[in-house]
Amino acid sequence: MLVVVSCLLAACATGTAFDDGPGPTTSSSSSSSSSGGSSSSSGGSSGASSGSSSGSSGSSGSDAGKDVVTPTVDAGSCSLTINEIQSAGTGASAEFIELYNAGSGTCPAGWKIVYRSSSGTTDTAMYSGGKAVGPKAYTVVGGTGYTGTKEGTISSGLAAAGGQLQLRDSSDAPIDSMGYGNASGAFVRGTPAAAPPASQSVGRKPDGTNTNNNSADFKMMTTPTPNAAN
Repeated sequence: MLVVVSCLLAACATGTAFDDGPGPTTSSSSSSSSSGGSSSSSGGSSGASSGSSSGSSGSSGSDAGKDVVTPTVDAGSCSLTINEIQSAGTGASAEFIELYNAGSGTCPAGWKIVYRSSSGTTDTAMYSGGKAVGPKAYTVVGGTGYTGTKEGTISSGLAAAGGQLQLRDSSDAPIDSMGYGNASGAFVRGTPAAAPPASQSVGRKPDGTNTNNNSADFKMMTTPTPNAAN
């Protein structure tokens, strides 16, 4: 339809007759009005130009109004847990805490870890400003005496007999919690995991297992495996 209108307008602008087939014979009065029609050709021409411009802009508006489908990429999900802890190492402040992302997406930076004594209700900020953790990846934070690979140093030690840990996101929303040894506070899930002897650890088996029962999820490990599968 737009093509026909454009052709008609172009014909008006140039004064060329558009052949629509044989028509009735016109009278002389029709002929006499030709000069008037001719004199209005410049007005018709400008009207055609205006109409052409308007049609062009209308076409753009029509395109702009169409639904635009933007492809999306599934970033996957983040599933970060406290995966392994050593509360008594080979020397002073040799403890470590390992996190594991069992998800298919990257866990964002900014996570933090807080600590409470076995029955305490007061948070101790142990680590903050954690780095992003990729899918199926580990990260470790440790005490000043921990000599393994770590992304940062925790501000205080873990009590060997028992304690509570909570992992939080950058807005302080809880992500994961656990208690070990003689812990009985609010961070314990189910019943606490065992307190590991010196130089041993407790870890989730398999990595990332989380049934919200610390004693079932964490197994004793005679050989700790920081930054590796339990």
